[in-house]
Order: sequence, then C-alpha cells, then structure tokens
Amino acid sequence: MVRPLGLTERVTLGVEQEVGKILSRRDEQRGIYEGLRAKRYDEFMAGFSVIKSKLKQLYRMITLGGDADLEFADSMDPFSEGIIFSVRPPKKGWKNISNLSGGEKVRRLASDLIRTHCVAGTVRATLTRVARRRP
Repeated sequence: MVRPLGLTERVTLGVEQEVGKILSRRDEQRGIYEGLRAKRYDEFMAGFSVIKSKLKQLYRMITLGGDADLEFADSMDPFSEGIIFSVRPPKKGWKNISNLSGGEKVRRLASDLIRTHCVAGTVRATLTRVARRRP
C-alpha cells in the first residue's frame, strides 16, 4: 500500500524539482555564454591579425624602414590588460608610444588612420592641431 506524502515531503519534492529546473536553465545559459565568448575571441583574433599585419606594412612604408608591433599585455587573456603598441623608428631602438617624439607620433597616427581605413572602411578623424600658413 502506498502511503500519501506528508506536507514536508511534498514541499521537499517541489523544492527539488524547482532546483533541478533552475540548474538546467543555468547550464543552458552558461553554454550560450561560452559560445558567445568563444565567438568574440575568434572574431577579435581574426581582426587583430589583419590589423597587426597592415600596421607593420604601413608603418614601414611611411617611415621608410621602421617597424611597428602590437602584442597583448596578457597573452592568456587578450581582453583583460589591453594591447601594447611598440614602434621602432628607422635606425633607432624599440620604443613605447609615450616615449616618441612629435614627428614619430604623427607617423604612427597616420599609419593608424590608414590601417583603420583598410580594415573598417571609412574613418572620421578630428585633428586637434592644424598647422596652417597664412596668406
């Protein structure tokens, strides 16, 4: 003979079923999250490799022999610490962007603008200083 469930047993059974539903929804959402995270990483790395190669090519062309490099501050997680941009002007050593002279910064900016145009299409830039000759 089957004994009817008591109040405590019914509540416990209901809670267990509800927890099971919640855990399955959590696992489903976690799978979606991981899929989107992997997609973001793959798309970022594809774009990053194109940008890195274009940057090297354009900086060499603009400086007539210099070199530029992009690398991750944290190679295990490219999104956590950002990207380090280093350049080597012709006949000089590798430098961080903050240590460049004004002319070297302009060349770097020009290569950035051209590279961005090659990758993204149209670029809108605002110049903060414009040297203009007066008539």
